[in-house]
Amino acid sequence: MDTEGDAIARDDSGIYVTGIIHTLKDDADILTIKLSLTGQEIWHHRYHSPEHDCDRASSIFVTPHGAVFVLGETWVPDRPGNPGAWHLTLIRYSAVNGFQWTRRSLMPVDNQMQHMKAFDDGKLGYYAVGTGFVKGQHSILWTHYDGDGKRLGQNLVDSQSDTIFSSTTCTPDAMFVCGTSRKKNHDGTVCDEAVLIRIDNNGNMKWRKSLIENYTGNTVSDSIIGDGNGNILVAGSVETLDAKGVGNGRQLSLDKFTSAGVLLWQR
Repeated sequence: MDTEGDAIARDDSGIYVTGIIHTLKDDADILTIKLSLTGQEIWHHRYHSPEHDCDRASSIFVTPHGAVFVLGETWVPDRPGNPGAWHLTLIRYSAVNGFQWTRRSLMPVDNQMQHMKAFDDGKLGYYAVGTGFVKGQHSILWTHYDGDGKRLGQNLVDSQSDTIFSSTTCTPDAMFVCGTSRKKNHDGTVCDEAVLIRIDNNGNMKWRKSLIENYTGNTVSDSIIGDGNGNILVAGSVETLDAKGVGNGRQLSLDKFTSAGVLLWQR
């Protein structure tokens, strides 16, 4: 059967690869493999949801405590009162023994097979972040689990704006998320707006910043990192406009903010 690799991680004991394996029913399962550092298979696991529909992986990470997490999404077909939709799927493995458990988001998502991220909360718990899609609107979907997979919280962040998740980074007391919203300009036109959002440890939005204020062209944020000194760097692109305000190209953008949301510089 056809297989595709989507993400890779490693630790001192081996290499972890996750992706999809196509099924005879013309859908897909999530396939995760651990290899030794010299390339020999140690274990593998194939995940298929109870509905036996489409499951696909997006990202993988290894914790300092010997856990391996794969984040992806599962298609849940129509049910009475619930139309068919994608849901985030978080799978936990032991680095030694393989599969342990899986959890699924309560809310539907629209990640378009990308821009999903899971990571350690620094306290033996885990976050899963993606793009929720509820009542026809996109919002940042924040979910928090403990080490045993108990859901500690789930929230749609910035639900008043149609926002698609791109990437995230963390400090000890907050999470920073970049994404792209839809914005209506004063002249009635609509454009993409790159945004930076700070989320507290309970999944609540503390503030939201536009990367370029009062700009009528499209701006997009793609990735985010911390600089090691408590500041945040966001990379993306800006649509250049001609004299008539019509887009005629794109330029790379890089913005640096403090953890309080103060813009330090823009390039």
